[in-house]
Amino acid sequence: MDSLHESCAALFEEEHVVKVDEESIRKYAATLKQPFEADVKHTLPFKFDNTEQELNFVALYNLLSFGSGYDKELQAQGREDAHSTTLFAVIALFLSGQKLDAATMLNMRTSDMVQLMDIHTHEEVESELKGTTLMKPTILLEFVELVTSTLNDTGRILQSRGMTSLAAFILDVTKPSAADKCTAGKLVEALANVFPAFEDTDAYGNKALAFHSKAQHLVFDLYMRFSETDAARFDFEDIGQLSVSADMLAVSVLRKLNIIKLTDLEAAKVIDETRQHHVLDPLLRAAAVKAVRDFCVVMNTEHGWAINARDVDYELRKLAALPEFSDMHVIRRTGIVQY
Repeated sequence: MDSLHESCAALFEEEHVVKVDEESIRKYAATLKQPFEADVKHTLPFKFDNTEQELNFVALYNLLSFGSGYDKELQAQGREDAHSTTLFAVIALFLSGQKLDAATMLNMRTSDMVQLMDIHTHEEVESELKGTTLMKPTILLEFVELVTSTLNDTGRILQSRGMTSLAAFILDVTKPSAADKCTAGKLVEALANVFPAFEDTDAYGNKALAFHSKAQHLVFDLYMRFSETDAARFDFEDIGQLSVSADMLAVSVLRKLNIIKLTDLEAAKVIDETRQHHVLDPLLRAAAVKAVRDFCVVMNTEHGWAINARDVDYELRKLAALPEFSDMHVIRRTGIVQY
């Protein structure tokens, strides 16, 4: 993952409309009183029968952690956001007694997912014929179709490789070996190379950027959950080299802190208003990676802390939920399953 940090840092050796404000990093650092650390474990309303079952649940939830561009419509139906909606669906699927395996994923239908999410994907509108109405699909149908196709594609890939589940794939990659112990970087690359929904790559100009945000989040999640109980597989020596999850929530919080700045106000307006991928999105995401890496350096060398980018990632998401951040504009994107 060092190559991602280096690629993102290299981008900002030149002047861009997106800037990482080092002075703001130090100002924010000066306000902090004590170190923070990540804790990504979810409190769930049930217990797992074994580690593999829990691992599979965590992997499936991380696979489907996308869709912030649909939050507004989901909130109108009483949901918190896209992430909580997919988590609700995975829990419902688990509690139904179905196996969260490749066959279930491959055979999932859009109508099944609508029921699991318990949301409406159509709205009643007036027809051209007086006194009649018809049901028109909303943007949430697109969201459900993306979730369903992600499951179908992942199930198909697993079966083609002779794997019964995401857990089986991960356990195979992390199989203890005296000659070659699995690292966080190796598992991230394995996930990204095999599953399109984990292959989070983008480019700005001629510079390729392998963010792999969801894969990194999953790997860190596995480390937090299983590094003590299954150290041979999940106590990754290079865990501190992972980057922040370079999604738009991280970008938005760092903008709120004035650490990431957009000097072109017209471009900033377009970025904030659109829900489609913008040409400056890769630069904003690269800025988040660089800003968090620079922040860690400041805290560790000048303040005596010992934090990494994943600790900061967790803190950024905590900040986003605070009342003082309620007026923060969050950049949201539709049609993307990689973050």
